[in-house]
Formats: sequence, structure tokens, C-alpha cells
Amino acid sequence: QENIDENETVVINPTGWGYGLYRGQDGGYWISPITDRPTMPPNVFYGFSKDKTLIVNHFVERILLIGDKPEEIWMLLNEYGYQTIFIGTQGGVLSPQALAESSLFKVLYHKGTTWVFEAVGIDQGKE
Repeated sequence: QENIDENETVVINPTGWGYGLYRGQDGGYWISPITDRPTMPPNVFYGFSKDKTLIVNHFVERILLIGDKPEEIWMLLNEYGYQTIFIGTQGGVLSPQALAESSLFKVLYHKGTTWVFEAVGIDQGKE
């Protein structure tokens, strides 16, 4: 809550949940209940809204294909107006090494296998 803007959506590693929906793969799915910040993907209740399901699934299905390509991740985040990525200890498709080596991302936090990145130069709130 102290380090991430209250309007910021935090991108977390996605994984399939079932019924055509996705959920967070690692500890990132705890961000919403602990900090009251939204995540992408959000909790699986997004599936109750057809419109939200289309938006979330479109984003997740794209990020699943580009998890180790910082330039493409940056472009996707810019399209949606997201700035922050959380990668927890269980990891996932998002590569912390690729993001850390890219000038498009700034490391906000790193301890062990937990990372928080900020995409540089993205305007918030485009979704």
C-alpha cells in the first residue's frame, strides 16, 4: 500500500484455473486482499462478467506468449496502462531476468526470488 499507487493494477504471473478462466500463479494473488490493489489477472470472480472475461483473457493469453520478451511486455502494459509487475517465489511465464536486464523496466524491489518491476514511461489508466 505504501509503495504502489492506489489506482495501479499489478500484473502477476497467470495460470489457467479452469472453465476458460485464469488466476494468479504465485503469491501475487494475495496482493488484492492484502493491499486492496487490483491485479491482472484478478481473482477468478471476474468470470461472472462476460465483458471482463474477454478483457482479462485477452490480456493473459497475450502475456503467456511473451513472458521472456521485455519489449513486447512493455508494449502490452502500455496498451492497458499498467506499470507494475510482481513476480513471486513460484515464478511463472514472466522472466525476472529478462525484465531486470531491460532498460524498459526498473527494479523496485528484489529479495531472493521475489521481484517488483516498474515499466518505465507508461501512463496509467488506459484500460
